[in-house]
Amino acid sequence: MKLAYGKDGIVADIPSKNIIAVLQPKEAAVVPDEAREIERALRTPISEKAIPQLVQRDSTVAIVVSDITRPVPSHLIVPAVAKTLNRAGVRDEQIKIIVACGLHRENTTEELRRMLGPESVDRFEVINHNAERSPIKKVGTTSKGTPFWVSESFLSSDFKILTGHVEPHFFAGFTGGRKSILPGISGLETIKINHSAKNLDHPKATFGVLEGNPIHEDMVEGARMAGADFIVNVAVNPRGKVTRAAAGELVKAHLDLVDFVKEQCFVSLPKPADIVLTTNSGYPLDQNLYQAVKGMWTAEPIIKPGGTVIIAAECREGIGHGAFKDMLEKGMSPGEMLELIRRPNFFMVDQWQVQILAKLMLKAEIVVVSSIPRGEVERIGFKTAESVDAAVKAALRKHGGDAKIAVLPTGPMVIPQLQAN
Repeated sequence: MKLAYGKDGIVADIPSKNIIAVLQPKEAAVVPDEAREIERALRTPISEKAIPQLVQRDSTVAIVVSDITRPVPSHLIVPAVAKTLNRAGVRDEQIKIIVACGLHRENTTEELRRMLGPESVDRFEVINHNAERSPIKKVGTTSKGTPFWVSESFLSSDFKILTGHVEPHFFAGFTGGRKSILPGISGLETIKINHSAKNLDHPKATFGVLEGNPIHEDMVEGARMAGADFIVNVAVNPRGKVTRAAAGELVKAHLDLVDFVKEQCFVSLPKPADIVLTTNSGYPLDQNLYQAVKGMWTAEPIIKPGGTVIIAAECREGIGHGAFKDMLEKGMSPGEMLELIRRPNFFMVDQWQVQILAKLMLKAEIVVVSSIPRGEVERIGFKTAESVDAAVKAALRKHGGDAKIAVLPTGPMVIPQLQAN
């Protein structure tokens, strides 16, 4: 069976008699012409007006794009948006691109050229937003009490466009739309409150849920306060190819793609598995172990208590996120980590990823298969295996020859759930 791993994938041998389900998205057809699909969305937006009716000729424009960890075809979206702006009389020198890095590392020039295309990097001013260092300005406080600090470069622009892609997200429900602003171009204090331990413990802060999700609702309110004028989002298949585009109003255009993606990503299992083999959807999502927590958490609804979750993630950049690694290296038990994170006055960058991970560790054993030296991964509390095959064999020895295995070849591209009795 082929699993999404790095850029090329890997093949694993799994005993057929043990497999109870292979959970994959119901893959939508790739559009015949990706660039044309994006242009179609721009011409027929899900809003009262298209860009030419909204923007002024002398307007300065900010286009927010996703960073290198997201499989967004920005090299197609940005030229299409720029062409539309040019036709409306906006010149290239009036346009800036802001990379929504949030608390991720800033993208290199080489990565920007790969993400955006060399022509766009040469044509427009490109700014890497850094939540801790970039100039920010407070636009207000949300009804949930989140002080909303946003990129000054974004706020100073007359017309503001968000771009991105929609797929399941492990605590925001889905990516895309409002998420380009929070956490993408917000300040640390805003991210800290929105991603609080209390919010992450909320039962609706999970894959596939928007209504009643405090993190999502806070993000939407903040994005409106910051003044997002227009969005251009896409849905992609597991290989990053566009299956649908939507443009227009912040919430309506986003929900159009959420509904489209929902039809493909929900999968069910009649009963929990002893072993879940999952991935982090391959490159660019599995660049580091920090990101791979999403793939691990995908297994949570369908793994038996005491079961084994095997995560195959290349992690070409290692563990990633120093604070995440530092906290795991403290040698605390999962319960101790959760107790610390939930203290009222405690805060550490990346604690949200540790919180999700610790909750899973309390339920199941986690085995990591990656390109990171095994000793380095084991020092932060994970078990490892030299290959997926070896990990599966060890898990079968632990749980017995009749143990049931569920396989998620594309990891968090699906939202697994147990069938109701």
